[in-house]
Amino acid sequence: MFFSKSQLKAQIIINEILASNTTTNLDSYSKNFLDWIELANNSNKRISIGGWYLTDKLKKPTKWKIPAYVSIEARGYKLFWADNKNISNHTNFKLNAEGESIYLFNKDSVLVDSVLFPPQVSDISYGRISETNYQWQYFHKPTPNKPNPITGVEKLELAGEPLFSENAGFYKKSFNLELSTNLSHSKIYFTVDGSIPTESSTEYSEPINIEETKVLRARVYAENILPGKVVTKSYFINE
Repeated sequence: MFFSKSQLKAQIIINEILASNTTTNLDSYSKNFLDWIELANNSNKRISIGGWYLTDKLKKPTKWKIPAYVSIEARGYKLFWADNKNISNHTNFKLNAEGESIYLFNKDSVLVDSVLFPPQVSDISYGRISETNYQWQYFHKPTPNKPNPITGVEKLELAGEPLFSENAGFYKKSFNLELSTNLSHSKIYFTVDGSIPTESSTEYSEPINIEETKVLRARVYAENILPGKVVTKSYFINE
């Protein structure tokens, strides 16, 4: 085994990882939310990576062999599920959300790319801010098999959880629910259809009238830090 900064390092790269996938994207085979590693092809031609290796152990460069048929189209992406299944595009190791290293070796055991990623949180990916930039940042909107955002967040800092004026539970009559946050210069977004609140969801601006049974989910967003955890509360009216 030896190391190289060959042209391949600029062609096939480790582009994005998600080490704690709970709601982001399903594996169509297992129907589960699985952690993943995304590779990107920066070249203008299709490149075969069959026989290459992904590993989480530098001293085990051939730990998981990429199937012979795998290639990445020009300017394309390839996703590998890190679930320890060792079938098809499923690696024989998992990702550690506490942080670890991932290595990509070619078929000659030459190190092509690697990333040492810090602690991760659920459904926040970690990737390059562009395929030609080696700076890694956190993305609150993971982009599997797509170009990464051009900006992210450098530090693992969350916006905190929204505060609810009423506890979840059963109520005999309607009431007004207030949401708040202790974080200045932030916004709260909420949904009542079970979906995860995004910046495209309804922004909280006034008390919400709970006049019928609702499942309300809310999340705090702020600039230059990651959005807070989603808080879900169910309110049952006259049930």
